[in-house]
Amino acid sequence: MYIQVALSLQMKTIEREFGNLMQITDHYPKMVVTLDVFKGAEL
Repeated sequence: MYIQVALSLQMKTIEREFGNLMQITDHYPKMVVTLDVFKGAEL
């Protein structure tokens, strides 16, 4: 499992936080942990 940790996600940091994980081509689970509150798929 790959875990990326970020204090907060802003539009300019989303690519950085998710980009590295999306480049990994194995099938292990990947997640980003943040203190932000999300409602469904909204940012």
